[in-house]
Amino acid sequence: MPKSFKLELEEGAHVFLPGETVNGAVVLELARPKKLLSVQVSLVGWVEVLSETFSAKKQFMEDSTTAWSKPETESFGTLPEGRHVLPFSFTLPNDIPPSLENEGDCGKIKYRLYGKIKSGKLQSGGVVEKALRIVELVNCKQPDLQNPAHGMHKVDQSLFYFANTSMELNVELPRTGFKLEEDVPLTIGVDGCKSRISLTARLVRRATAGVHGALTIDAEKVAKVALKSCKPSQNGTTVLWAPSLKIPRTDPSLKSDVINVSYCVQVTAKSQWRPKLCVEIPVIIGNVSM
Repeated sequence: MPKSFKLELEEGAHVFLPGETVNGAVVLELARPKKLLSVQVSLVGWVEVLSETFSAKKQFMEDSTTAWSKPETESFGTLPEGRHVLPFSFTLPNDIPPSLENEGDCGKIKYRLYGKIKSGKLQSGGVVEKALRIVELVNCKQPDLQNPAHGMHKVDQSLFYFANTSMELNVELPRTGFKLEEDVPLTIGVDGCKSRISLTARLVRRATAGVHGALTIDAEKVAKVALKSCKPSQNGTTVLWAPSLKIPRTDPSLKSDVINVSYCVQVTAKSQWRPKLCVEIPVIIGNVSM
């Protein structure tokens, strides 16, 4: 076994974008000369889905390179004793999905670099690993995300003394693109109220993972604000509410072949003797605003 064996990335390089080159080196220290076949480095990516009802793990990519190899004309090569720095590099695909390392049920995407010493066809001189983080820039200031959005849910019902009446929930957002840790302002109106009503606004995250086919992971509420009970206004039919939702530090929106992560603002209205009203407006959560 080597005296020391580790992987090092280029100084200052900890986070990478799709399409960038990962430069590093295998640092190997030997106490005495050693016969080897090769020193190889692999970049491996996999997806994990861990929820209350389902768990799975699937590798979706692997790329390998040789940092050192024996001469072609010899059965083995020899590395002398001492410290050896063996460089390697990988160019990331432009469409590689970013790392997902949240703590919820959204699923995880992880990347690791593995260094391996091959001493013989059936022998390994050791394996080391190093985590790699890949980030995709999601711009929440795209022009098509700056337009206001509106959602409406209306229920017509004849029930007891509410004969032939209706109740309507309206939700408005100033735009549909927001940045992490930003406040999402909402304008909520309920028409046709005849009694107290409870309103709740949530930021909901949903994910679909490509593990054993398309698996839809249960929705997870990542932010919530509630107006537990309020009365209609003086005209006896309208409730207005203008809350804001704070977006936490979470994963940005993602669309890939491995996992799709989407968000929506969900507003519900509950009133006695009435069916629950619900409005959902899709939003994009970004990590940059350009």
